[in-house]
Amino acid sequence: PWPRRPLPSPAATQQRADLPRALALAAEQLQSHAGPRRIVLISDMQASNLADLIAGDRDLTSMLPDDVHVSLLPVLGDEAGNVALSRPRLAPARPRAGQPVQLIVYVSNFADAVADIEVQLLIDETPAAARIITLDPRQGRDLVFEHTFSDIGTQRVSFAVGADALAADNRVHLVVDPVHRLPVAVVTDDDPDEPGTSGYFLTRALAPRGDASDVIDARHLAGRDLTSVPLHGYAAVMVGNVGELTHEAARSLVQYVERGGGLVLFCAEGPVAKHATALQAAAGNAAFLPWQPMRLRDEAALGGFATLGEGAWRTEPMRVFDEASRRALQRVRVLKRWETSEPAPGAQRLLTYRDDLPALSAHRFVAGRVVAANFGLALTASDCTMPGRLLKL
Repeated sequence: PWPRRPLPSPAATQQRADLPRALALAAEQLQSHAGPRRIVLISDMQASNLADLIAGDRDLTSMLPDDVHVSLLPVLGDEAGNVALSRPRLAPARPRAGQPVQLIVYVSNFADAVADIEVQLLIDETPAAARIITLDPRQGRDLVFEHTFSDIGTQRVSFAVGADALAADNRVHLVVDPVHRLPVAVVTDDDPDEPGTSGYFLTRALAPRGDASDVIDARHLAGRDLTSVPLHGYAAVMVGNVGELTHEAARSLVQYVERGGGLVLFCAEGPVAKHATALQAAAGNAAFLPWQPMRLRDEAALGGFATLGEGAWRTEPMRVFDEASRRALQRVRVLKRWETSEPAPGAQRLLTYRDDLPALSAHRFVAGRVVAANFGLALTASDCTMPGRLLKL
């Protein structure tokens, strides 16, 4: 008889068991054994692993001699719980030192029981906060921490949970680079120094002093620059009057939003409908804009103008407008706007015209946010100048 030896203590690893090869090796060793031949398979019955034994020509009976007896011994006991952290991100994507930001992580409970999970937030490996989230079995959701970075420069953000059955998903990381001034890209084919254009009003509304004392560093880009200038370093990208938006330029904007950026589109000047089509083609099947522009309404050509009505003032992004600002917005004369499609699933209407057309809507896309303004900033489109407040949306 073979000598009896204790099995080593089992330890979970991240490797996948190769059961067909293990059985083939056992069968090879049994070929020279003269006594009773038996294989005991100890398993936790993981379906995806056991399926290899009966897939195609790897049938269990064809792999072993006829007189080999196979026993399957399930591992009994409670299921090992596992908590997973994933999708770490922050909003806004490019924070300013001294500005409150949201640090977000997705927490999943892969056990069959309710779990109270403590998640710790660390900044450069120093504990900064901890929160407890209760998740039902097989449930997951976002957990949000509020934090203010007091210093500029690269800092490492970590989210962590305690030890469990799988250590690989117990900690996730972000690299954050707070700045003193928020860099914002103003994308127009206008001359930003020509009075009356969207580029002129955008750059001056964002950075009224035009020097280092401004909180926002407004940087002008032409539409053609979108394919050559990296956008990932900008806190937001605002697109005004652009003559042409190539597929490469549209893809650059979509990738910027996918990575957590904030995009604001002013829909009044230029071939807006073509731009919307190009952006959607670059985004794939998921809706990119909160709505699609359908038909331009030139109110000025009809001798009139449109005015803004109600807003979602109680929502977090619109609280930046006080009562005086709301009344001022409702006096804005809009000369060009679009009839729109039905809103995309999950789109949020922030401002509405008096005739119920959407004026300002927001939409989440992957990790970022798209805001569509159904008006323009040039004097030929409206007398609205509010891009600085749009950054807070």
